[in-house]
Amino acid sequence: MSTTLRTAPGPLLQPGRTCWTVAPVFTSGLLIDGRDYFREFHRAAQAARRHILLAGWQFDTNVALLRGKDRTGSEEDVQLLPFLRSLCRRNPDLRIYLLCWDYSPAYFFQREWLQDFKFNWSEPGIRFRFDDRHAVGASHHQKFAVIDGSLAFVGSTDFCNHRWDRRDHDLQCDERCHPAGVDVSGPYHEVQAYFTGPAATQLVELFEARWTLSGGTPLRLAPPQPVDVRIRPSARIGGGEVGLSRTMARTLEPPHPPVREIRRLHVDAILSADHSIFIENQYFGSRAIFDALCRRFARTDRPPLEVALLYPRELHSVTEQLSVGTQQAVMFRHLQKAAATGGHRLGIYTSVSCRPGVEPRARYIHSKVMIVDDRFMTVGSANTNNRSMGLDSELHVSWEAPGLFPAIRRARLNLLIEHAGMNPRLGVKLLGAPTGWVEVLDRWAAAERGALRLHPISSSLDDNLLVQTLSVEGPIGDPERAVLEEEIFEEIAPSRRERVAAGIRRLRRVFGRKG
Repeated sequence: MSTTLRTAPGPLLQPGRTCWTVAPVFTSGLLIDGRDYFREFHRAAQAARRHILLAGWQFDTNVALLRGKDRTGSEEDVQLLPFLRSLCRRNPDLRIYLLCWDYSPAYFFQREWLQDFKFNWSEPGIRFRFDDRHAVGASHHQKFAVIDGSLAFVGSTDFCNHRWDRRDHDLQCDERCHPAGVDVSGPYHEVQAYFTGPAATQLVELFEARWTLSGGTPLRLAPPQPVDVRIRPSARIGGGEVGLSRTMARTLEPPHPPVREIRRLHVDAILSADHSIFIENQYFGSRAIFDALCRRFARTDRPPLEVALLYPRELHSVTEQLSVGTQQAVMFRHLQKAAATGGHRLGIYTSVSCRPGVEPRARYIHSKVMIVDDRFMTVGSANTNNRSMGLDSELHVSWEAPGLFPAIRRARLNLLIEHAGMNPRLGVKLLGAPTGWVEVLDRWAAAERGALRLHPISSSLDDNLLVQTLSVEGPIGDPERAVLEEEIFEEIAPSRRERVAAGIRRLRRVFGRKG
């Protein structure tokens, strides 16, 4: 596998390096937050005639696709499994296939039990499989859907209860509640892309390969057929071409080389930046992305950058704090120093939901988006941590074309305005200039005028001596390679600190959390 970095100018989307294919699309755009995606998938699935393919990290049979005003006038059961069952009963020729990660025992009490039984015995046209064919210690983290081979959705969103939220991310939202009546997730931010055309057919091939590899009977799917539905986007991008990129770890059985297209894509895009970088993501910990940002900040022969990073204020558990949080804080602090030294403007933010007189509640950022110079955008399932760059299976869709500059710029403003809690007109006025917009965000966040806040850049475990020791060697639960590829520490460490770090590093095999 080549590890060379892109240094010469040219397209970022290069098949065989940063993507596996570049394919045409007729329409494309973003569906921001769970409500918009679930609603549009529901509309599109009703138009399906031949097949629906769903691949995910998690599924809930009882997740409601329509809620509140979206459900007005509908008497059908809009929970996922009953809805899919009703589609098959209305159209006996329709086939629906679901492929779900065969999750780690660590998630046993967090997942719905007997899903394979519930799906497979519900209707003859529905087939469900757990997929455990991946590298040791990895997970299948791709989240995509394909309808009739011509309409696809790719992004960060799983069809499960705690992924749904409206774009206003209200502090209290009855519609966000679990069927048991509990708001288990709180405000939650997602981004899913959609596109139509030949690029969607490429994902059919990916799904078919994974299905067969998981032990399923090879699929004999009908040729692509246009879906008679017009998607109502949160942000419209348009037609042209998109690149599809993957992460797959090396496996020994069956033998398969590593695929790190997403890693190379992120690194190349960062190094190519001339004006701005915007990233919103769940975790930060990728050494490759960290190094790329530091290298770009150090380039004194290149223009200064405007860089905005948006991440959750709080992680879900002590496991996440241990595997990601502490190292993330260390990296953020280093990036701040590197940006200041190089004369760049770096803002690191989080967002909250608030009401007058009520304690704000952190919004959980689960999306995975990067935009560079408003000429390149990538959306998908990969976190900006080591696991997503080399270990877990991931999928991204990317746009790169001079003619898409206005659409990508509007998408960036769309996201920033939501995170800031600005009036849209005011947001375009304040953030629309090519330079100075990070300074505007800094002032807005510092004044706590809306939803945006400066990221605290801290971990609840910062003062733990053992964790401080581990941070020297990197996060425990965030390896970039499969367990069987991990190096064996044989030399005698020259200090007690290094011996502790080297020994605890083995815990990478058992710790870690993804979403």
